[in-house]
Amino acid sequence: MWKNCQILFLLCLFTLPALAMRDASVNISWIEIKVADSIAGDSVSFRMRRVDNGSFVMGATPEQRSDDDAIDHPSHYVSMSAYYIGETEVTQQLWRAVMHYLPSPEGVANLNAPVSWITWKDAVLFTERLSEITGYSFHLPTEAQWEYAARGGQKAQEVRFAGSNRAEDVGWVYSNSGNRAHEIKGKKANVLGLYDMTGNVSEWCSDWIGPYRLGEQPDPTGPETDSVGLPVGLNDYWSVEKVARGGSWDNSADNIHLSSRGHHPLEYAANDCGLRLAMTDPFSVQEDNTLPKVKNFKVGKKKLKFRLVEAEKPFYIAEDALTNAEWVAVLGKYNSENIEANKAAVTGVSRSRQEVFCEKVSRQNSYSDFLAGGSVMILSVASDEDMRIAEHAGVSLHIPKSVPKTDRQGSAYSRERRQAKNISVLAELVGVRVQVPEDKVLETLIEDKRNTTPLYLVLK
Repeated sequence: MWKNCQILFLLCLFTLPALAMRDASVNISWIEIKVADSIAGDSVSFRMRRVDNGSFVMGATPEQRSDDDAIDHPSHYVSMSAYYIGETEVTQQLWRAVMHYLPSPEGVANLNAPVSWITWKDAVLFTERLSEITGYSFHLPTEAQWEYAARGGQKAQEVRFAGSNRAEDVGWVYSNSGNRAHEIKGKKANVLGLYDMTGNVSEWCSDWIGPYRLGEQPDPTGPETDSVGLPVGLNDYWSVEKVARGGSWDNSADNIHLSSRGHHPLEYAANDCGLRLAMTDPFSVQEDNTLPKVKNFKVGKKKLKFRLVEAEKPFYIAEDALTNAEWVAVLGKYNSENIEANKAAVTGVSRSRQEVFCEKVSRQNSYSDFLAGGSVMILSVASDEDMRIAEHAGVSLHIPKSVPKTDRQGSAYSRERRQAKNISVLAELVGVRVQVPEDKVLETLIEDKRNTTPLYLVLK
């Protein structure tokens, strides 16, 4: 327990030096923030819960039992970065503390009930002002962030609503609400500890409403153009309305399952629509995309040093040519034409064997060894162009002292073809014609071309 406290203290001390300026309590899975309420003369606290990065199937998954013509089709894979989301909907009390007014035409009904009667632009303005006050980066959740959190993030369960297969267990809906919104936390939370993601009031999202697209997408933010290719806001409801998720107290359970997609015009304001906060992860470390000058990569029983080639498309090249010793360590046997000393360079190796070698070497190394500058690199044998670029960039390649002699024709088929030609000359002298298989030989030379110079590995 004490060790965990020490880790948390160091995390706060070094990762968030500005945290001391903020009125907040921090836990690994949540952040509790306080905002001064000048009207009431005290403060309002609210909690943001962490949603870890992961991936999920968004939309009409089987347990949602969506109609075939519903706009939550097609279901599709989405990958998500970590973020924080409000434990509850924004309350009237928090809204008043930040905005210094209450939007409800009925006046103060219940300060612990979710705020409503706000347009989408009102909601965005609230997040901007709250960000200025606290120093955290608040925003409306994207539709994908909303659904990922409602399903439970990495802890997702196959349930139809946010924490249960029965809407009334987790939310205020038409059947149990008495035609009004209720105080927050009146029903069971979902697996992430989030309340009222089913029912109570629907919640504005940042996205324009639009049709889903197939294929895995990272952190989607909705369409930029409408269904006919015009900029958003210029055509039908696919582009002029914003997403609102979760349903409200006046919706039946059949219409507000987790994948249901509500949408309203920007100026829509009513007593059934409010908001839930999302927040950029303040603990995330900015990824360093600087390419290191050198990478060490395991090849057989030794590590080869790869030098950065600073070109238009940077890559790494091994400064030493492959030797017989590395070849045997990886593949377990010498090439039939390559039986000289271990320190000699590997030559006479077909392209297909080079690919097998690179594949086996790749499996020897971990995934992190292939990462550089935020990208995943692939191991292969350097081409003549790669070596020319490396030389032009000033990278010194170590050429072995001796290179074993090889058949520069490079292929067993080429030797057979040459032998067939010699035989054909002799055969014609005695009146016998011999057919030389030109097409197959040419094809084989292309597919199985063998190297006659030292091999250098590249990561690119």
